[in-house]
Amino acid sequence: MSTTLSKGKKPLTQRWLGLLPALASVQPLFLLRRHGPLLCGVCLDATLRPDAYVPRAFFHNLAQPFPVLSITAAAPALDARGAAMEVKVEDEAKAAAAAQSLLAAHPWLQQQRLGLAEVVDHVADYVAGRFGGVVPFQTAPVELVLQACAWLERPELAQAVREAALAEMAQWPPRAFNIIKSPQAWAERMAPLCSPGAGPALRATVEAQVAQHKLAAVPELPLQADPPPVLDRRLC
Repeated sequence: MSTTLSKGKKPLTQRWLGLLPALASVQPLFLLRRHGPLLCGVCLDATLRPDAYVPRAFFHNLAQPFPVLSITAAAPALDARGAAMEVKVEDEAKAAAAAQSLLAAHPWLQQQRLGLAEVVDHVADYVAGRFGGVVPFQTAPVELVLQACAWLERPELAQAVREAALAEMAQWPPRAFNIIKSPQAWAERMAPLCSPGAGPALRATVEAQVAQHKLAAVPELPLQADPPPVLDRRLC
């Protein structure tokens, strides 16, 4: 009988730590690294099959309070046909192939540095559908970029991201605003991130989220501002 993900998650996580040694784990099925307000890493995501999972590279924004670790802008390991790789819990060879697929597509998974430009490129690729399916009319990915800009004390970049997102949201249908109400309401909520001095409040939120999610054992590495990102692509 095949091992289910729920029963095999701890040894599976340990095997993946051997495949992705630049990451750490403080809870099963998540392999993490922290750069300032951002968690990045790989989630071994459950599927409809109880004995299988899909490995996904992702970000989580600690500057945005949330009850669980999200997998924002998730990018699955892709096979040669460009399809998401579903891996059985006991299939170590396919797990190794999936890890290599993720490392090839997302080199930051094996580095000890992460730049804002890499975050922006990842979010833009996600929104463009380069990683497969996209949840439409999301604000979480662009908010992640905005809060990263504010963390780095780069209000001019945050303002540019906010203005571009506002222009994009103006083209969304009315049904897209059930949660954020309107583009203008969203822009007003993001406005403090575009002002100098937004960093300290974000740091307090991040530290509270680190405590809530029991992430103290994940070392904090810097988020790099340079090289500057190119902000000419859609982020929402």
